[in-house]
Amino acid sequence: MIKEIEIVYDLVCPFCLIGERILTTALTELPDPPMVKRRPFILDPQITGQGVPFPTYHAAKYGERSKPMMRHLEQFAQRYGLNFNFDNLKTYPPSMDGHRLVLFAERFGASGKIATALMEAYFLENREIQKQSVLLEIAVEQGLPKDETRAMLESGDLREIIEQEVRNAQMRGIRSVPSYFVDGNYIGGTEEIKQYLVA
Repeated sequence: MIKEIEIVYDLVCPFCLIGERILTTALTELPDPPMVKRRPFILDPQITGQGVPFPTYHAAKYGERSKPMMRHLEQFAQRYGLNFNFDNLKTYPPSMDGHRLVLFAERFGASGKIATALMEAYFLENREIQKQSVLLEIAVEQGLPKDETRAMLESGDLREIIEQEVRNAQMRGIRSVPSYFVDGNYIGGTEEIKQYLVA
C-alpha cells in the first residue's frame, strides 16, 4: 500500500497543472489514497522582480519551436479539461512568493488547494501571480485568513525553507518537473506516475 506521494513542481510549469489533474483522477480510484506532499522547485531562478514578457521569454528559450510547442500543449491539455491559451499570458513570473504561499497554507491544511488555485489562476485566468496583491486575493478566495496571509507575504518568511527545498531537489537529481516519488522512490514524470497508480 502506498503511504506517500511526493510531487516536485513549479507553479509556472504547465505540465505540473496537467499532472495535478491526472493525479487527482488516479487517486480517486485508490481504496486508501496516500498522503500527497508537494516539494517546490524553481525552474528558472534568474527570473526575479515582476518577471519578463512571456512571448519574449518563450521565444528566446525555444526559438522556432516556441509557437508549435504552445499549440501542441494547448491541444494536449484539452484532454484533461484544461483550456490553455499561451498567447494570453502576459508574463513569465518568478514563483518564489507563490511557493511561500503554498508552504504557508500547510498550516491550514490547504497547500494542495492553494497550489492548484495558483496554477489555474496563472494558466487559465492569466492572473499575474508574481504580484503579492494577486496572491493575497487568491489566498482569501481559497479561505486563508487575510491579515495573517498579508503579513507573511510582506515579510521574507519561508524563503529560506523554499531555497533549501530547491537545493534538496537538485541533490536528488531533479532537473525537470513535475517529478514524482512514491514512498521515497523516484518514479518519473506524469506519464510514469499515471501508469504506476493505474497498474
